[in-house]
Amino acid sequence: MAFSIVIYEQDNRIFNLLSIRLKKIFNDAYIYNLTNTDEKTDFQQFSDYSVFLYDNKQFSPNSNSWIPIYSDNGIIDVSLITPLINHTSDYSESHHLYGDIILFLPFVSIEEREFFISNHLDIFQNTDLSLRIDLLSSYRSNPKTTVKTGCLTDLINKISSDAIIPSDVLKYCVMDSNGFLNPGISSNPDDVYNISDDELTKILCLLSELSSSSNQRISSTIVYDSIYEKRILDMALYANKVIFLLPSERSLETTVLTELIAKTARSTPGNDVDIFYLDNKEIQYEASI
Repeated sequence: MAFSIVIYEQDNRIFNLLSIRLKKIFNDAYIYNLTNTDEKTDFQQFSDYSVFLYDNKQFSPNSNSWIPIYSDNGIIDVSLITPLINHTSDYSESHHLYGDIILFLPFVSIEEREFFISNHLDIFQNTDLSLRIDLLSSYRSNPKTTVKTGCLTDLINKISSDAIIPSDVLKYCVMDSNGFLNPGISSNPDDVYNISDDELTKILCLLSELSSSSNQRISSTIVYDSIYEKRILDMALYANKVIFLLPSERSLETTVLTELIAKTARSTPGNDVDIFYLDNKEIQYEASI
């Protein structure tokens, strides 16, 4: 039974983050923001009924059935909003995107990172297409990449122009040596770090929409190895799985890293947050001499 989720939120970034989280749970729902438009979108023609969410810091509800997005402690907690939608829509939390986004956070050397990706990052199972987006400085890129330098910068520039649809992402990718569709590395070392928050959100939205709208099962892996907490937490909101790769369990003795992992888990309720250690005997990485 199709239904609509109508969100009244003036901040487009909050709307995008919230809608993508809800889409992962209610993948058959139509989600709209009617706040900043004069158009009268006839969403009811696609739906049997509608659920209304609103920013209770900005608006007053038109009905007692409207659901506030901010909890009593002033945060947006999707785990609290979901049961209220379920109560109305009779949907369950078992609905997921047709496809996956994996956020891969390796705190190891380049060689160790690429070894793990080649041998242990199992995203090919039941997947028709697998994308890899390296949000890395070109100094930290894979030295054995077969992908032309500069395609990632071209993709970022295209995203900045606002003239892009999800399927356009594939036009900037070629197959790399591990079987990923990959736009390669940036033209300049710092291009990926100069991406604005809105551009980063748009990249993730495009990848998510590509997965959910395609007849093929598409998985995307975002590789990011900078300890930029805000960026990591923002990206984690879009991911079905977050993977931390650490040298050993002793790495957790670092307070900053332990807190980052805990915050990531708290910010993505219901999603997988996994930690792998290179000194685990099942990984068996040996540095070349």
